[in-house]
Amino acid sequence: MPVFLVITIGLSLLPDLDAVFGIVFKDFGKFHNSASHSMLLGLPVALLGACVAWVVVRENFLRWFLFVLLCWETHIFMDLFTVTRGVMIFWPLSDARFQSPIKLFIGLQWSAPLRSPLHLLTLVNEGAFVLIVFAAWRFFAKKRSVPPAEAAQH
Repeated sequence: MPVFLVITIGLSLLPDLDAVFGIVFKDFGKFHNSASHSMLLGLPVALLGACVAWVVVRENFLRWFLFVLLCWETHIFMDLFTVTRGVMIFWPLSDARFQSPIKLFIGLQWSAPLRSPLHLLTLVNEGAFVLIVFAAWRFFAKKRSVPPAEAAQH
């Protein structure tokens, strides 16, 4: 599995780290899809991610800032279209929960047993979307790297 794909999946799952607190404190509803599912929180997370990329591997700061932000916001966007109780996309400005009337994703069924086939369905459903985002990112990155003279010949 390419390293960049693993990074994409990992960054896209960051907002769900709140589930750890829900499991530890045995109050899943209190923690999941709350503050960590804020689109506004994606900004400092992207800033931190870009700083890490810049310091550790001297990668392009702006490119990594936008990439981390895209991964974070994509997760929140997906949760808006998931069968849930809604997400707090404007926290800390508002505690209101938002959700789309159109449902594209079934989401993880936390009450289902660990070996439930519903988990596989969720993985396939959301994994397909992540792969589409990954493929689009790679496609446009390659398009930008083709010199104009070669692009005109294709």
